[in-house]
Amino acid sequence: MESFLGDDPFLNSVVFESLSHFKDLGLTSEEGAKGEIERIISAPRNVETCKRAAAIFGNQFEDIFQNHYYCAIDELEMTKQREFYIRAALGMDPDSLFLDAVLWRLVEQASPEAVCAFEKWAAPPRSEGIFVDEVGGVFLLAHIGLALTAERLPDPGFQTNAGVDEIGWRTWGEIIFCLHKPNMQQSDVLAACAQPWKQLNGPLLLASIDPWWRMEKYLRFHNTRRHLFHPVSECFASEAKILLEKALPRSSELTSLLRPFPDSAIGRTAFVIEMLGAVGDERSVLLLRPLIDSRTLGRSAVNAIREIRLRRTMPG
Repeated sequence: MESFLGDDPFLNSVVFESLSHFKDLGLTSEEGAKGEIERIISAPRNVETCKRAAAIFGNQFEDIFQNHYYCAIDELEMTKQREFYIRAALGMDPDSLFLDAVLWRLVEQASPEAVCAFEKWAAPPRSEGIFVDEVGGVFLLAHIGLALTAERLPDPGFQTNAGVDEIGWRTWGEIIFCLHKPNMQQSDVLAACAQPWKQLNGPLLLASIDPWWRMEKYLRFHNTRRHLFHPVSECFASEAKILLEKALPRSSELTSLLRPFPDSAIGRTAFVIEMLGAVGDERSVLLLRPLIDSRTLGRSAVNAIREIRLRRTMPG
């Protein structure tokens, strides 16, 4: 297989990855990986050490390194491991493939020391990243992390050029933050989120669905992380129903902060229909009926109506 190595970087990477399944390529060792990580952790936290930590965090998932980095990170003492994860999160870019993975680990540890990492990624996303499907997860995990480690959300400062889509994301951030505050009573959560919901159901209506859809889409793809999330539709069923019923007739007008993909509009509308199946009632059925004959949304509408009717016939 070594005979395939040449001047083509892509072909070489494929060859190395294939070889790694059969033998240790000697690119590093577990002891070497441990030493490299220890040097990063013991050095001052700066751009260089954070970038290096981010690169090593990604290396642990590469076959060519034979799990050496994975084992070295896994065996770190908790305090050192947390510091490594914080640096990795701070050193990543918006399009880093493993950004959500490192934030997930920090959320699970729920240490106040990680606030700086959560604050960095709590800002509304931008569309320059390649892995657009992950942006909802990054935003979601950052706000869950802040809820577990901080007293309040960071002040976004005065922004004269913030559009409704960006404000829509920040408003969802307020709701996610309050929803995940430990030991916060349901009545207090509802009271704290009354104004954000008023904004979503009012001037931010057209910008309100896309952030929610992207966060839910992320959770469905990463089902193992759902235990970290308190479902919006369970805590705010009434508020969500109002929002969805207002949004459905105007689905063609819904907006997004991120660059559109061909299936984005249909995906958002299908999400609205599906969520109405979870929180809707007979009024919602009246809105859903006209969509039954739609080639793209008919099945979703039928399923939502069926779910509403089934829920209404269930005892309790």
